[in-house]
Amino acid sequence: MLIKELFKDIDNIPNPIGKGELLRIEAAKDRSYVKVRASFQTVQSTENILFFEKLLKDSMRLEYSLLECRYAPTLFEKECAAD
Repeated sequence: MLIKELFKDIDNIPNPIGKGELLRIEAAKDRSYVKVRASFQTVQSTENILFFEKLLKDSMRLEYSLLECRYAPTLFEKECAAD
């Protein structure tokens, strides 16, 4: 399942973040936090990650939220690095 499918009621999720494949969700019983682990085909910008975390926190009225990004090791090989 994709992030944008699970959180379809939340507007303005950055498109690259929305395409993340959900791996795990952890939530506190008291709704104080949510942690989302997802895999991505491309490296996500810090700006998009922080924006999504704030969006999730505000829309779900949480104390905090965290997006843990997972990437294929090949994204960090020398051949894939930008010049």
